[in-house]
Amino acid sequence: MSARDHRGDAGRSMTRPDDRLTVGEAAEVLGIRPGTFRVRVHRGRVPAADGQIDGRTPFWYRSTIEALVPPRDDESPPPSGP
Repeated sequence: MSARDHRGDAGRSMTRPDDRLTVGEAAEVLGIRPGTFRVRVHRGRVPAADGQIDGRTPFWYRSTIEALVPPRDDESPPPSGP
């Protein structure tokens, strides 16, 4: 089992924020298809790649992609009230 397959108590993947994700892996984190991810990058809705593997394969750090994931309802801060 890889490090990406281990789950913590909260159900979140126990991975390092500097993990390098390919298009397919980044799309999976966001819950979209790789083609949709590429379109979002092209349109600027997702940041450009953090770098390239072997000089041609784009990668994004896991922290870059996870910053795009909206918080789940149980992770949202409580509403402030009077």
